[in-house]
Amino acid sequence: EAARDLPRLARTREQLRARLAESIFGDVQRYTRAVEATYRSMWRRWCAGKAEVRLEDMESTPVGRDVFSGQG
Repeated sequence: EAARDLPRLARTREQLRARLAESIFGDVQRYTRAVEATYRSMWRRWCAGKAEVRLEDMESTPVGRDVFSGQG
């Protein structure tokens, strides 16, 4: 149904570039630092014998906090 709401789609399209620029994905340096921190966290879990990574574990990583909070 949302796909047929043309005014809503137009508003979303107008806001998309700004929303992306404000998100972690639009800030290359911030995104890179967050991904690197997430990789470090995953590596530490692996080294500690906790190779399984669950969604709940990802929420506490720098990328996860932005993505799961709706800011990403």
